[in-house]
Amino acid sequence: MTKTELSNQIEAIIRTKSQDPCEDKTEEFKVTFTKDDCFIECSAMYNRPQISFQKLVELSELLGTKSINLRDGYSREGCHSCDYGSSYAVEIHIWNLNLQFTGE
Repeated sequence: MTKTELSNQIEAIIRTKSQDPCEDKTEEFKVTFTKDDCFIECSAMYNRPQISFQKLVELSELLGTKSINLRDGYSREGCHSCDYGSSYAVEIHIWNLNLQFTGE
């Protein structure tokens, strides 16, 4: 499997809408692999994306590790009166990976 193929599978899990009516849509998505780690950054305007426990379980199963942590993200203010242009993010760190990629 290539890094791109795995990134696409990860993105599909994150972007899948759950049954939770309060879950916000992830607008921007970035995945980075290092030797033994995967970092997933999800961001959206107006509200921080909510990552459900079920999504963490699915990511854990896909990547073959239980070493997964939902980290604090960041926030950037938007327009003072309407918050347009704001950005709120969350990061997922997954480690103890033993992945063998066949390409980018």
